[in-house]
Amino acid sequence: DTMMVNGTTIQGDDKENGVSKTINELKMKSTYETGLGWAFGDDETHPWKIDPNKNNGLPYLYWEKR
Repeated sequence: DTMMVNGTTIQGDDKENGVSKTINELKMKSTYETGLGWAFGDDETHPWKIDPNKNNGLPYLYWEKR
């Protein structure tokens, strides 16, 4: 399975239409940090978290109860 991820900083891909990512890629922090500039942490400036044991391994916002 794949999912389209849109972003303006993904290099070498069709930015307008997004880029296809596998479920394994969607579970990797680097997919979001490098490609989309998401910030991972525990505050408003770094709102994203990723944990293989929560939310099926997909990113979630730090305030969400997963």
